[in-house]
Amino acid sequence: MLDKQIAFLQEYFTELEVGEEIKQAALDIMRQYGLLPNDAIIAATCKHYNIDTIITFDEDFKRVPWLKVVP
Repeated sequence: MLDKQIAFLQEYFTELEVGEEIKQAALDIMRQYGLLPNDAIIAATCKHYNIDTIITFDEDFKRVPWLKVVP
């Protein structure tokens, strides 16, 4: 079963690299929008790769002006 899930992820999803620039941006986002570290890395990665919409139930992302949150 796990092999099928891994195959699905590899086929339909792209892993985005998180470099030093994104890590530094995440620190600024943590300070500016009061996000936890993991959420700030997600927001910084979205901004870096011009991703403007995310699907999440995490209300904290609504504080980030460049993200449209879809529950």
